[in-house]
Amino acid sequence: MRVLALAFALLGLAASEASAASVSFVGQFPHSSSKSISFTLDGDQVVGLATGLAPTYCASPASWATDSDAAFKIDEPAGAPLSLSNGTLSFSGTATSEDYGSGPASDPYGGQFTVMVTVNAAHTVATGTVSMTGAHDPFVSGCTASQPFIAIRSVTVSPIKADKAAYHSQFISFDYSDGVVSRLSVQANFLCGTGPRQDQSVNSAVFTGPAYGFPVIRTNANGDFSLETYVFDEYDEIVQLSISGHVRHGKASGKVVVSEPAAGYTGIAGLACHGNYAWHASKPVPPPPPGPTAFFQWAAIRVPFGSAYRYYFAVTGLQCSDHANELLVTVEGRRIVIPCSRGSAFASGPLAPSKAYGATSQAVEVSAGRIVRKGASVTVPVTMPGPGDIWVVISGLPGTPPS
Repeated sequence: MRVLALAFALLGLAASEASAASVSFVGQFPHSSSKSISFTLDGDQVVGLATGLAPTYCASPASWATDSDAAFKIDEPAGAPLSLSNGTLSFSGTATSEDYGSGPASDPYGGQFTVMVTVNAAHTVATGTVSMTGAHDPFVSGCTASQPFIAIRSVTVSPIKADKAAYHSQFISFDYSDGVVSRLSVQANFLCGTGPRQDQSVNSAVFTGPAYGFPVIRTNANGDFSLETYVFDEYDEIVQLSISGHVRHGKASGKVVVSEPAAGYTGIAGLACHGNYAWHASKPVPPPPPGPTAFFQWAAIRVPFGSAYRYYFAVTGLQCSDHANELLVTVEGRRIVIPCSRGSAFASGPLAPSKAYGATSQAVEVSAGRIVRKGASVTVPVTMPGPGDIWVVISGLPGTPPS
């Protein structure tokens, strides 16, 4: 037994430093399209843009909307590189059928497309429109489409394990020092859909500052901070994430808000996602230094007394640490002081057999006859065996039995 004793400016800064490098973008259309778009931004050049586009209207047949094969493939045309001018570009080309290819030379499948792209100055978010006219394949004709899109930088989110000094709660953790929040990690849980809560689906997005371009976030003089960005949810759909917080005196609190990007974007099931909840986190209080400590075992001893026996508890194998030099034991209101140097000793006065007792023990440090430090006080139930139980004969007693 043991007995004891400001965020938006930072977004532009962090991203602009990385904008000269090659950055991959992944994006989506409103859910009615179910297509994705991807490209690489190498400096100001857009490389390898690829997407698909489903018609929003076809002249024939009348049942065109039920034709799941009606989709067209759009790739960046070969030739001169596409370069952003003041953050925008526009280019056109010929789309081909995703399932039936380019078709015969006399009547090629597909149609004409136009792609417009705008990339923010920080090179973190791209928006635009993909349009198509006059598209057809073997089964549909006169097809058109125009869909907006949003794309953000592809990221790999590595979990951040909260260290011992981090502000931490179940869904958020971060380090904070001298007005700077770093290693921010958030699991944003939210719902998708409308109506009663039980009819909505549960979704989540994992955000870490280093992955999304927020290595550090500075607080204002009052300890407030905020950021707003786009992140991928667990289905790789894009949601808008807003995080605000206040840090002061070892406590932190704030709010996490999740919403869909503007212009009709929805989650993977076609349901709009939303979330708004408060968070609280605290800095761990360091544990106090260990107090006096003792390790020992309880034992029961019976000693002949005339024609009967007297029954006692004892401690054996006593070892002390952390400056403990005495063990205080109290049973049935009687306290016995046992020096740690003894190793074993009687720990109670005479007791009745066949009964359970509450035994309290506490390791202490004594100097000049006074207790200067105390370990934790621990009470445990200890049972005294009965006269009919099997008793083992020992060769000696741990001192003189108390009377």
